[in-house]
Amino acid sequence: YGGTTILMVMAGASTVCSVDDWSCGKRDEFETNLRIVGVHDRVEIVPERSELVANRFAGGSCGVILVDGDHTFSAPYCDLVLYAPKVRCGGWLLVDDTDNGHPWITDGLRRWRQEQREFIFDRVLNMDGTDKPKLAGFRRIA
Repeated sequence: YGGTTILMVMAGASTVCSVDDWSCGKRDEFETNLRIVGVHDRVEIVPERSELVANRFAGGSCGVILVDGDHTFSAPYCDLVLYAPKVRCGGWLLVDDTDNGHPWITDGLRRWRQEQREFIFDRVLNMDGTDKPKLAGFRRIA
C-alpha cells in the first residue's frame, strides 16, 4: 500500500494528501511503507471518506488528483464528479484500476467522460508489466 503516493512524492510533489477512510485495514502498512522509503513527512493522511472532505480543496487548486477508491459504480463516479473541478487547467486527473477486473470503475468512468468537457483522455499507464490498462490519465484543458 502507498506505491502511487510514494511515486508522486519521489517525482517531485512537495506534499501529497492521501484521503482514505482505511476501512481496508491497511493504514499501518501504508504508513510503514512511507517511513521505509523516507517520505512520511511529505504525506498528509486524511482518515475520512473522500466525499466528506472534498470541500477542503479549492476549485482549480490541485496539479494532480488520483482517484483510487471503492470499487463500486457509485464511489468512483462520485469521486470523479467531486474532485475533477479541483484540478487546475493543465493538471491531471488519474483513475486507478481501470483494467477489466474492475467493471464498476470502468462504467463510472465512462459515464463521467460522457458528462464532462473539461478533460481529454491523454494516456493509459501500465505499471505492473501486464498488457492491462491500469491507470488512465486525463488532462484538464478548460
